[in-house]
Amino acid sequence: MKKLLTIFFLLYTVAATAQSFNNEWIDYSKTYYKFKVGTTGLYRIPQTALAAINLGNADVSAFQLWRNGEEVAIYTSNQTGVLAAGGFIEFWGEANDGKADQVLYRNPLDQINNSKSLFTDTAAYFLTINTAGSNKRLVPTANTIPAGAVAEPYFMHTAAIYPNETIHLGPYGGAVSEAAISASFEEGEGWTSNEISENQTRSLTQTSLFPFTGAGAPQMQVSMNVVGNSPNSRTVQVKLNNVELWNTTLNGFSYSRLSNNLPVSTLNGSTENISVANIATVPNNRIKIGTFEITYPRSFNLGVPVIFV
Repeated sequence: MKKLLTIFFLLYTVAATAQSFNNEWIDYSKTYYKFKVGTTGLYRIPQTALAAINLGNADVSAFQLWRNGEEVAIYTSNQTGVLAAGGFIEFWGEANDGKADQVLYRNPLDQINNSKSLFTDTAAYFLTINTAGSNKRLVPTANTIPAGAVAEPYFMHTAAIYPNETIHLGPYGGAVSEAAISASFEEGEGWTSNEISENQTRSLTQTSLFPFTGAGAPQMQVSMNVVGNSPNSRTVQVKLNNVELWNTTLNGFSYSRLSNNLPVSTLNGSTENISVANIATVPNNRIKIGTFEITYPRSFNLGVPVIFV
C-alpha cells in the first residue's frame, strides 16, 4: 500500500509541475517596466521617457516588449546603438480582450465571445532589456515588386459584430428573481446582446464590405454564437439579406455555434441586413447573440479615403 501511495504522489507531483501558469515567460534576473494600454492603436515611447528610467544608454537591439506572455514586435528609430536624441520605440498596442479568459472555462469552446474581457479592457505591457538577442523587430524594408508580378484580386477578411451589451451569466436554477447561478464559467457565459424575447426580431447591419464577386471568388463563411436565457425551447431563425442561414431549435439554456457557407454574391455590397428571430409559443422565452461573423473575399478597398501628400 505504501508503494502505491508513493507512486500516486510521484505521478501527482509530475502532473502539477507540468501545469502552465502563464508566467513562464518571466526571467527573474531581469527588470520589467510595466505600463498599461486601454485603447488599441500605434504607441510611441520617446527617448526622453527611456532616459528617465535609466534606459537611455541601452543598445536598441536589446529592448524587448511583452504582453499576455507573448513577445511584441517593436520598431526603433535607429536599428543599432543607443537611441539618438528625439529617437523612439514604436509598437502596435492592443487593448485587453477576452482571449486570456478562455482558460477559465472547463471547455474552451464554452466561451461565447472573446472580443471583450469579463474583467478589464486594459492590457499590461512589460518592457525589459534582453542582451541575448533575437528580439522581435519591425525593420525598414524596401518595397520591391518583382517583375511580372500580378496583383491579387482579393484577400480574405472577417467582418464581425460583437454586441457586447450585457454579460450572460450562464444557466440558472429557480425563479428569475431568486436565480441560483453557478460560480464556475459555464457554457455560453460571457458578453452578449441584450435579450431577444419571444416572437421578437433583432436587426443587425454591416456596411461597406466591398466583397469580391469576380471569377474565382471562394465561398464566404457565416457564423454565429447564440444562447438561450430561459428554460424553454424556441426556434432561432437567422437571415442575411432575406436569405435564410439557419432555422434551428434551441432548447432551454443551450448554447449553439452555428456556421454556414454561402456564395459571396449573397452580399449586396452596400448595406447587409441581418435578422435574428426568436420564434416561440410560450411566454418569457429569451435568447442572446454572442457573435456574428462573415469571413469573405474582399476587394483591396479599405473603405477609407487615401490622401496623397
